[in-house]
Amino acid sequence: HLQRLAGDLTAAARSTPAKRVPVSSRQAVEAAARLLRHRARAPLSIEIDARTERAVLADPGRLQQVLLNLGSNGLDAMEGRGGVLVLATEEASSGWVRFRVEDNGVGMSDTVATKALQGFYTTKATGKGTGLGLYLVREIVQSHGAKIELVSKPGLGTTFLIEWPTATPLDPQEGVKDHERIEDDGADRGRRGEHSPRAGSHAPA
Repeated sequence: HLQRLAGDLTAAARSTPAKRVPVSSRQAVEAAARLLRHRARAPLSIEIDARTERAVLADPGRLQQVLLNLGSNGLDAMEGRGGVLVLATEEASSGWVRFRVEDNGVGMSDTVATKALQGFYTTKATGKGTGLGLYLVREIVQSHGAKIELVSKPGLGTTFLIEWPTATPLDPQEGVKDHERIEDDGADRGRRGEHSPRAGSHAPA
């Protein structure tokens, strides 16, 4: 039954998203954080580190499912010991945004980490996990042409890094153009200043 369920869920995750639209990366992590805070009881806390608002191309519901699933796992990993769950965004290479979901919970060994994204594998107590959550996260991520990486150390916590295609690729010349525009504006002001009264002088009435 579980294998049939996994097959059905995988097919759904891999299907072309019905609504793949530009989604603000910052708003995505903020929305996930709001929902996760309902179950983050002290001494657990949630922080947002949004370094970019650049939009990604995604099915909004499925992107939210990815962030909520990873965030929930992070809270579970810190249960009973406290800690901070971080939801972050940052510019990756041109055309990509990196989402980071990081906890300082119990962490995983290399052996466990290599199996974590596979189906039917869980470290949770019997009856508390199906082993399908991270597997479905991987399927959703890959169906969007995105990439996921897991970094974890026992006793130090776990970090998920997801590189997601942007809705509009970053033009490497954008920063150059902006810099040139600022310099041009400064030069124009300087040239105008050459013909303006000096500070403290009086213009003719």
